[in-house]
Amino acid sequence: MSNLFKSSEIRWFSSEKESLESIFRSLPGEFDNAQERTDYYLITALANTGIKIREGRHELKLKRDSDEFIESIGTIEHWAKWSSTEEQNILNTIEDIHLSDWLAVIKKRFLKIYSVSKNGKNVANAYGFVHDGCGVEFTILKIDDQMVYTLGLEAWGRYHKSGDNLIKVFRYLKLNPDFFKNTICMSYPEYLKNFINSE
Repeated sequence: MSNLFKSSEIRWFSSEKESLESIFRSLPGEFDNAQERTDYYLITALANTGIKIREGRHELKLKRDSDEFIESIGTIEHWAKWSSTEEQNILNTIEDIHLSDWLAVIKKRFLKIYSVSKNGKNVANAYGFVHDGCGVEFTILKIDDQMVYTLGLEAWGRYHKSGDNLIKVFRYLKLNPDFFKNTICMSYPEYLKNFINSE
């Protein structure tokens, strides 16, 4: 069975841990200590499509709209994601010669969640699922023995409000594009595509 999830996202990458981690820790709210996991991404030449295997789930992620540049924030991307749980992990069906088509990314993710009120006027710390909200995550990545750090906002909402919810939470947290001037702003699919091409 496949579930559809629509989101609006903005994400920054850096080889320096301290700057992104300090931004995350300064934000209001508590976070749980993350468990380490390994995600497997299919290596493609596309920046608007992501295919990955995460803890037994298969995920397909596609750009659902044009990127939206907002001067006081940056470039917001709009995605649709389908996720399904399969009895047989697709990696177990692939011949060894083709396993090199998949990139293993070891992750340790820390997450804070914020809810947006139904009328869109109020933002608050949240715990667990909310209908309209935004998660802010700081993630430590290990890719081919290289350490990379990322901070991202992923917003969702009813009535096509994911983009508005991201903007509201960004402003509520008093984030500023200047905080990220020494980072790279892009999606996971685009970053991994560039990572592979740079090797």
